[in-house]
Amino acid sequence: MNKERIIWSVVVAAVLALTGYLYYQNSVLEKEQTARNELRLGLLKENYNLKISIDELKKQPEEDQELNKWAIEDFKKSGLKDPVHDIKADLISHPELIPYEGVLGGRMGFHSEKDLKIIYNWVFASFEDGHIGGFMVFEYKVSSVGKISWKVLYSYLNDGENK
Repeated sequence: MNKERIIWSVVVAAVLALTGYLYYQNSVLEKEQTARNELRLGLLKENYNLKISIDELKKQPEEDQELNKWAIEDFKKSGLKDPVHDIKADLISHPELIPYEGVLGGRMGFHSEKDLKIIYNWVFASFEDGHIGGFMVFEYKVSSVGKISWKVLYSYLNDGENK
């Protein structure tokens, strides 16, 4: 009888221990699931906010995406009629700013305004000669009479040569 009581005590203790372990595992899993759900909710909110921002940017005219309205007004006062176009067109007219020679008879140049991006007082520009190309970063200034001056901050040629 005593032996039977011990066996039952061990069985009950094992069942209680197993129940406690399963309860603990379930609470850990629930906590992990809650954390995953909170993370998923945060990512969904961030994704929604980014979509709204993208939609707002798409609604803006191209000029407002590159220069704010105050910069545009200041540049207009300096004599630029269409500041974004005028700045890009001026840079296109200065291929001598590109510090690389063309190859196979090509001439380096900035060939399209869509390959130039104005970011505040800087311009990120791609250039090419029809065979090789690269990227440059410029700082520009517009004088009180609408003259644009350029300073090369960085240039990179895709053949691996850096300047």
